[in-house]
Amino acid sequence: MKNFIKLDTQNTSLVFFVAEDGRFSVVHYGKKVLGDNFLSESALEILNANSAVWNFSASSDDLYGQPTIVSSVGDGNAMEQLLRVENEDGSFVNRFVYDSHEFIEGGVTFDGLPGARKPLKTLVIRFVDEFAKLTLEQFYSVFENCDVIAVNQKITYTGDKSVKLNRMMSLQLDLFGTEYDCVSFHGAWCRERFRKETHISSGKFQVQSLSGTSSAMTNPFFILKDCYSGKNFAFNFVYTGNHSEIVESHFSEGNTRVLVGINDACFEWTLNNSESFVTPQAIMVCADNEKEITAQMHKFVINQIVDPYFAHKNRPVLVNNWEGTAFDFNAEKLVGIAKKAVEIGAELFVLDDGWFGKRDSDRCSLGDWFDNVEKLDGGLKNVADKIRALGLDFGIWVEPEMINEDSELFRSHPEYAMAVPGREPIRKRNQLMLDLVNPEVQQYLIDEIGDVIERSGAVYVKWDSNRFMSDMYSPTLNNMGEYYHKYILGLYRIIDALKKRFPTVLFESCASGGARFDLGLLYYMPQTWCSDMTEPWHRVHIQEGTLYGYPQSAIGAHVTAWSNNTIENRFNVVSLGAFGYELDLTKCSDEEIAIMKKQIEYYKKHRELLQFGQYVLLDSVFDDRKTSSWAIFGEDKSEAMVFIGETVELWNTATTKWNFTGFDDNAIYEMEVRSHFNVDEKFAYKGEVSGSVLNNCDLSFGNLFTQEQRSGLFTTNLTTRLIYFKKKA
Repeated sequence: MKNFIKLDTQNTSLVFFVAEDGRFSVVHYGKKVLGDNFLSESALEILNANSAVWNFSASSDDLYGQPTIVSSVGDGNAMEQLLRVENEDGSFVNRFVYDSHEFIEGGVTFDGLPGARKPLKTLVIRFVDEFAKLTLEQFYSVFENCDVIAVNQKITYTGDKSVKLNRMMSLQLDLFGTEYDCVSFHGAWCRERFRKETHISSGKFQVQSLSGTSSAMTNPFFILKDCYSGKNFAFNFVYTGNHSEIVESHFSEGNTRVLVGINDACFEWTLNNSESFVTPQAIMVCADNEKEITAQMHKFVINQIVDPYFAHKNRPVLVNNWEGTAFDFNAEKLVGIAKKAVEIGAELFVLDDGWFGKRDSDRCSLGDWFDNVEKLDGGLKNVADKIRALGLDFGIWVEPEMINEDSELFRSHPEYAMAVPGREPIRKRNQLMLDLVNPEVQQYLIDEIGDVIERSGAVYVKWDSNRFMSDMYSPTLNNMGEYYHKYILGLYRIIDALKKRFPTVLFESCASGGARFDLGLLYYMPQTWCSDMTEPWHRVHIQEGTLYGYPQSAIGAHVTAWSNNTIENRFNVVSLGAFGYELDLTKCSDEEIAIMKKQIEYYKKHRELLQFGQYVLLDSVFDDRKTSSWAIFGEDKSEAMVFIGETVELWNTATTKWNFTGFDDNAIYEMEVRSHFNVDEKFAYKGEVSGSVLNNCDLSFGNLFTQEQRSGLFTTNLTTRLIYFKKKA
């Protein structure tokens, strides 16, 4: 029927109903409904799309409780709204009515914003508020072999005066029912993305960022689980700044509303005649369970978000000097570490903080991206050439968005720093932020960082950002309510310009560890430093939380000296994803060098599987049992790597039983436990086992940990193993 609009993904359908008066309803989001002419008059009755929501306090013509995708102030519904506008007459009341829709091949691009790549087709729905002279367009894009839907909005003012947007979210989805469990990911520096589950049956639950960054305290990715139907919905946001995710259960209406978008705190955007505002994309997916949500998210991020040049490109094994030297190094020291990096089999050397200006502490020189010639024995190119001559690629660390007051840049351009005139700015880590709203500052960074990459010949750039925003002010703006968003647009402009100039350079995002782990930066930078916390017990939690929504190839993870756990356990934990070492190799013993060499050999042998195989969570470290296990499967389940970890010391207790899934029931697998330097080979299982046994039986690997406990090496609360499975020919 013409009153229905159906949008299909590979396995799901999103179905809308348009009433005769122009009001718009969501009648189905879930498993795919087959056929183009699937709905009849009877289906209309069954789906209840044109009936009123009755309650004793409402009149019989009250239809505003219907699940929908657009809402505003004063539209007859008391829930949180998709948008809030201060109209030209000073009112905040809007009523958007359906106008038209169309399907277009591919998608719509919006300059200045990252977005999902290679859309298959896009549904464009138009709503109008003729009284307020506003047109709202909604864009729903779907993708080949994928169940994710990308959604964003464009609002246009056609009047002669101006209006102000006080809220403009990217996605609204009203769901039937009021009993949901929300899985969200929270934390802090060195404790990012810990899983939390909250039951929602009435009222509002909100995940939000107000720091100007996206993700250390609250990541925009979350899962919503319907307690009755069992459906799982997941949402994320292709954006790097302040975000807000709202889940509101409205008991009287019997619906739950989901909103995803830019946080409206301190947000005010002016639209003059014929001007538009475009929101970043939000994404949503519906699946049967959390494991399928993760599979869909990983596939989507790799194929639709990450730069296609790097999407399936192996990440190099790197050695970074920061944890080993901090600021205390010279050219001789760096070359010495690089020689050891060659010895262990690394492929890339990364020079971290301290190479520029007069930078011997975090108190000076941010913004001065010229070489410390004395420290580098002639300059950056000289050191980079010496390292390349050893057979390593060269990478460099920068922190472009920051400035020290003790710098040549600040002395020349104090107006470049983010500060409110007449007010003492807040300093964090002895630094201020640059005003990226200012186009002059943007161009300065494009030129300076471009020159750093050019003269060093770097093939890898670690882009750091070690504080969040304060003193949000720019002399280039008349309306400071636009600051947060225009800062992010400025950041995207800088990175986009550098990416176009250096398309084969691998950028890694870092922000005090994992404070900006989001789809917006992953669009430009294929990997993100997961966390400054590299101690294995904590890292297991951080990585598991991150992997719910982001693939392992996007996770930067290093073995460091920051742990009293064995170097073997440290390797096992961070072996998935973009792997490397961050310590002073010249201070390592011959035994440690030999161990790292074997670890890299093992990693390279299984690198493609570890970085791009299908990740499956087996045993959550956030559950009461306090064990951790995951599997990564190759194509056709022909091989798999399984990680198991005891996260508490277990003395005089029954052996832990492990439960696997995902293997081919009909296959026989050759199994081998990765050997540890400190464990006798008799404690490493080798042999053959059927996929049916692996999938369906309780498995015991208890004596894998026995020798470590008895030898006193089990002095921390995490012991781990990697087990490789290969389907027998």
